[in-house]
Amino acid sequence: MTSQLRPAFFLDRDGVVIKVRYLEGLGPADAVVPRFVTIPQVIVLPGVAAALRSIHEHGFLAVVVTNQGYVGRGVVTQAELDAVHEHINAELAEAGAHIDRFYVCPHPAAAECDCRKPKPGLFLRAARELGIDLGRSVMVGDRLSDIAAGRNSGCRQSFLVREGGWGERTLAELAEPPDFPVCADLAEVARQVFSGR
Repeated sequence: MTSQLRPAFFLDRDGVVIKVRYLEGLGPADAVVPRFVTIPQVIVLPGVAAALRSIHEHGFLAVVVTNQGYVGRGVVTQAELDAVHEHINAELAEAGAHIDRFYVCPHPAAAECDCRKPKPGLFLRAARELGIDLGRSVMVGDRLSDIAAGRNSGCRQSFLVREGGWGERTLAELAEPPDFPVCADLAEVARQVFSGR
């Protein structure tokens, strides 16, 4: 009997799908002050729409898994966050692409929740609700917590992207060469995953 489960690309939002604006103009040693991305600040990264089209053409789902502790800290409401995600999908739709679902951990970093990456809660929930085969899925992120989340969830591979977010800073902080694949962006990850298909 053929499995009805589908593989997915799990995507971190900031630094994979949209640009991390608060890192603009900062040097490697400059202090970073994270800020919530409002609708006027959303910039979908180059190549994302084309990569999403390829992901769907190959039968994969595209699922965002993102830590957004701003909600739990009262910086923004869930409705404001949902509006940002609707705006991202509206921009992608103009290029014939879309995100299938956004999964969010709204809890602050100090919370003892099961959904904040690197824990696997968001992935497990997505797998249940969307019928995802985690063992055939991949994770794409720009921080070590993304890599760990993919591994903790049983994804077959986790990729780090260098451009658009924390990727270069993440690599610079490693004491040893990365034990995970590194690509420039989501488009390169998609090409690599599908090159042998």
